Amino acid sequence: MRERLHQPMLNAVRAFEAAARKGSLKAAAAALGVTPSAVSHQVRQLEKEIGKRLFNRRSNAIELTRDGRRLFERVEPALRTIATATEAIRVDSKVVTMNVSDSFAHIWLIPRLPDFQQRHPGIAIDMGTARPVVLDDSVELAITYSTHQGVQGPPGSRSIELLKDFGLPMAVPGLAHDKSGGGRDIRTLPLISGMLDDWDWRHWAAGNDVDFAELRMAYRFDTEVAVLAACKAGLGVALLPTDLGPAEIESGQVVPVGAYPQRFYGMYWLTTAPRLRRPAQFFVNWLLKVAPGIRPDHQHGGVVPAARRQGSGRQRG
Repeated sequence: MRERLHQPMLNAVRAFEAAARKGSLKAAAAALGVTPSAVSHQVRQLEKEIGKRLFNRRSNAIELTRDGRRLFERVEPALRTIATATEAIRVDSKVVTMNVSDSFAHIWLIPRLPDFQQRHPGIAIDMGTARPVVLDDSVELAITYSTHQGVQGPPGSRSIELLKDFGLPMAVPGLAHDKSGGGRDIRTLPLISGMLDDWDWRHWAAGNDVDFAELRMAYRFDTEVAVLAACKAGLGVALLPTDLGPAEIESGQVVPVGAYPQRFYGMYWLTTAPRLRRPAQFFVNWLLKVAPGIRPDHQHGGVVPAARRQGSGRQRG
């Protein structure tokens, strides 16, 4: 019986192949849609696993060693074969693969998917919601949250402004109003934060001339889904995303606290792969029709290359 061959991590092999082919960690990172440090880490992991140095590193330049050259000559055609095989299967597939912000998926997208399925009953959805949201070779779409950018993807990927995130202090009616039906002072109520450093409430306080020190944080969570659940349970006042249109707001289960204006926090971005199969294109077309606030130029290709967007912003979604 043959012994099982030891197989290195595929991500590490892909990082090595890209770095060897491009001759640069930075160029390899751009091709893979990751950071140069991530490529460097993967290459070092592969070198450690093999027990051989694969590159000679000089300042910002890299050069294949003899062992690195031998490995590249065998790995490069093997990865090309894998890519060709998976692409052939993917083209025939009627599954749309995507990575989506957890909050956007649960609060906005999933409740609207029955409409898409009714229009396109033959198309299945494969959705991941793990953080961080990434756009790589395994998915065609990514929906992420940021103050001013879409998720970084491979060259040619494009980002579309999908939804703006406006927050408004909201609570269950019994907490928002006193016994006479009047509004309560928000400084006397327990608050629910969607960030461990309370940035959402600090941002709100600064825009409403409220002293943050006078506010009382009672609960802190790291997703909007948890914040919404806590607010619905009557635990406190939360800055809920009004443009996502949670059913709890539409049904009156939660109501505004005070007469404060909505506060802008960021945006949800749709980032698409350079080439979309027909099922994914159907999904994008549907998404742009049902998402409120999409400008006409976005629906006619007026989108921004993801590679041109800089910075990450604070994450609320």
